[in-house]
Amino acid sequence: MIAFNKIVAARILFLVGLASHCFAQTPSVLSSGDWFKFSVTQDGVVKIDYNLLRKAGLNPDQINPKKIKIFSGSYGMLPQSNSTSRKEDLTEISILISGESDDKFNSSDHILFFAKGPDELSLIHI
Repeated sequence: MIAFNKIVAARILFLVGLASHCFAQTPSVLSSGDWFKFSVTQDGVVKIDYNLLRKAGLNPDQINPKKIKIFSGSYGMLPQSNSTSRKEDLTEISILISGESDDKFNSSDHILFFAKGPDELSLIHI
């Protein structure tokens, strides 16, 4: 099962609790585009299809599948010490998109990727 929520203030959500001197000099991947947050129930291959995108409030007919990217944060628990270095941005996950050759997300198209669950966070960029 996958749950989606549109992130209205993704940049603020991502930056909360981190000191300003810790940020990389390059802009975050969250600085542009439309972002959607989803969760998975367990580790494994996840399939996002036309109907799931519609249930999430998206219009798949207006999506170019070649522009879809999926990102994830750090896996596991945060380190106990505040001085321990942490990732400063999200990491792109490898995905397989079936049916992307026509630049349209049709009813037979789908996205496959491996995700960690249930305590992990992933974001989709469209």
